Amino acid sequence: MNQVVNPNSRVALISNPLVEHSLSTMRRKHTTDAEFRGALNVIAPHLFAAALADVKMKTSWWDTPVMDHVEMSVINDRVLLVPVLRAGLGLLTPIHELLPGASVGHIGLVRDHTSLKATCYLNKLPSGIKDHFVIILDPMIATGGSGCDAIDLVKSSGATRICMMSLLCAPEGINRVYEQHPDVRIITAAIDSHLNEKGYIVPGLGDAGDRLFGTQ
Repeated sequence: MNQVVNPNSRVALISNPLVEHSLSTMRRKHTTDAEFRGALNVIAPHLFAAALADVKMKTSWWDTPVMDHVEMSVINDRVLLVPVLRAGLGLLTPIHELLPGASVGHIGLVRDHTSLKATCYLNKLPSGIKDHFVIILDPMIATGGSGCDAIDLVKSSGATRICMMSLLCAPEGINRVYEQHPDVRIITAAIDSHLNEKGYIVPGLGDAGDRLFGTQ
């Protein structure tokens, strides 16, 4: 197994019984599309909570039903969610409901199965994202090529505070992200063994987009 660059690093591995059980459901070959999406909906909020660990907070004073002028903490960042199409949409749906005030951008990347390189067909980001905390949603960090391309596009639009949220990573993909973008934190539910000759994560869960949308 390849070693991850910078082991004291910026990978947050989110693991608890609910996440592990749901991820096992997603991995199983005969899990239905509906079961796959349901398990993803369970995992996503756990990853999102970890991603938000880097947001800026502020203190406000509010009244509760039983006491006036109570000190409370609220998010003081403008958060931008950027799903990498199409599989990233599966992560967007359950977490946008948790923070409906977050902005949303979209990046469309398609991977050539021979060269394993990604081509961008859509880059739709809001203007003025320099001051946003950006969370890129990409369920699989395999070779890391698509993830790095998405980070490049977000940075070219002015963003400086970025993290990636992913279900599964391969060590090869983590290495590549760290080599090209050491400032970007990765939130994931699992780091699997390696990539096979087709660039798929092993043991993995197959193609996340196909399994989400029933296009296998």
